[in-house]
Amino acid sequence: MTGWQIFQLPLDDKMLANLKYGPAGSSGPGFYRARVTVETPGDCFLDMRPWGKGFAWLNGHNLGRYWNIGPQQTMYLPGPWLKPGQNEIVILDLLGPQRPVVAALSAPILNELRLEMDFARGNISVKVMQIDSSQPAHTGAFAPGSKLQEIKFGRAGQGAVF
Repeated sequence: MTGWQIFQLPLDDKMLANLKYGPAGSSGPGFYRARVTVETPGDCFLDMRPWGKGFAWLNGHNLGRYWNIGPQQTMYLPGPWLKPGQNEIVILDLLGPQRPVVAALSAPILNELRLEMDFARGNISVKVMQIDSSQPAHTGAFAPGSKLQEIKFGRAGQGAVF
């Protein structure tokens, strides 16, 4: 492959502060910004279900990364990072959102696995592996401490290829 350019996005305060935003019209990768007014700050969860895959910031604090396949569909938003009045949410979405909207929820969504969303918006077929109830190849425990430890399996295991 030729014609590719690779460059670093520092994603630091200076870079984020210098971003120029325009009207949302792209369905591809991009930075999105929302300004929200909060009357009483408190812990909540940012609903990321309409988004693809990327990173989110609140008032300059990195909330972490998200991916629409789940199972976690929300990001914890600590109450002390919110301030009374206007707050800024910046989202870098690498796939492009289904809808560029944000919502705060009072409880997390931690169990919504959406494998059909993997990489492309439903453009791939997904095969789900079913694990049978056979015995594990090896069981055991690590010794306490931080020293390097080695595990040797008693027998080879058999895998499946899709």
